[in-house]
Amino acid sequence: MLGTRARSLALALLLLLGTMTVTPAVSAVGPNQNDMGMTSGDLPDNLSTPTSVPNLIFSGSVTGSGELVSGTDDIDILRVSLNTNEGLAAELSFASGDDFDLEILDTNQNSMAYSYFGNPETVSTNSSFSNHGGMVYIAISAYSFAGTSGAWNLTVWKFTTGSSGGGGGSGNSSGSAPPNPCTGNGTTTSDILEPNDSIATATKASSLPLDCTGLSIHSTTDVDYFEVDMVAGVTYYVNVTFQHFNGDIDIEWETATGGFLSSSGSTSNIESMTVFASTTQATYVHVYGYSGAINTYDIEITTDLPGGGQSFTSVVPTVVNETTTDLVFSGLTNGSAYSVNLSMEQVLFNGSVVTTALGGLNHTANGTGHNATMTH
Repeated sequence: MLGTRARSLALALLLLLGTMTVTPAVSAVGPNQNDMGMTSGDLPDNLSTPTSVPNLIFSGSVTGSGELVSGTDDIDILRVSLNTNEGLAAELSFASGDDFDLEILDTNQNSMAYSYFGNPETVSTNSSFSNHGGMVYIAISAYSFAGTSGAWNLTVWKFTTGSSGGGGGSGNSSGSAPPNPCTGNGTTTSDILEPNDSIATATKASSLPLDCTGLSIHSTTDVDYFEVDMVAGVTYYVNVTFQHFNGDIDIEWETATGGFLSSSGSTSNIESMTVFASTTQATYVHVYGYSGAINTYDIEITTDLPGGGQSFTSVVPTVVNETTTDLVFSGLTNGSAYSVNLSMEQVLFNGSVVTTALGGLNHTANGTGHNATMTH
């Protein structure tokens, strides 16, 4: 329900007891506010009159700011109209002492995605199994304040969706996918992924997450490329670890046309990059030795989606009775191990939350879906 937040450390969230939500007025405060999408004043606080919510009109991306006020203005709402072949991603940042949340809802005001543990918070229509229906509502809500109010910054992207529904773009590499497990011999000889010395022969790393160990930059001229087919709205991470005193390894991330995305060139034992995909495209991670250095390394490429992959993994709980809960898994990767911890959260009338652990379940996927029953 919009404006209600429940914290959970589990993949499955159960609200077994009722909660009470008080819907504030449409415009709580305003004289000194100039929220994004408004000529002046405060953004609407609820969706009782959807047409009163400002509709952001832009192409590509748009950035703006606003303010929430403790007790009187805990929610700000915007909306974006989308074509049937368009998706949306949003990123919310705020001061470190505040704790704000981000949610997107479809045209029927059903939740599509939410983010409440980070700063920045990021959401995307790619994380939802449902269609947006032509309109996406963006809700910014406050969980807590450092003071009496807090400012926020929001960036919103539009992107064209692919017919695969999240499979990514088609790259330029004629290289091979890595073996599973991807384990090299850990020596400075030619490793198991060679030849992957160019974009044309890059290792196809789009079946994420990728975790390879014992690879090498085995000569002063050797370089390694990994092709990552990005999906718009997803955040991607690369970590390369090695022993720096044996030789310095650096990394870069670029587009198929050589456009810069990120790089890392420190003097530590790890190089890391993070890239938010504002568009669906083939990209390339470039691993090389600084000044011709030779060394072995491990590489990990993941995403912010559950399980670190390219598809959205979900566990949907259904309470059967006080002692039984049915679980429906979807978006699993065949052969991967999954662990679910089930908890009950009671939201009391004073706003405090009581969490009770109900047990856990481990499952090794033999397909993309699975049904299970837990007793507690």
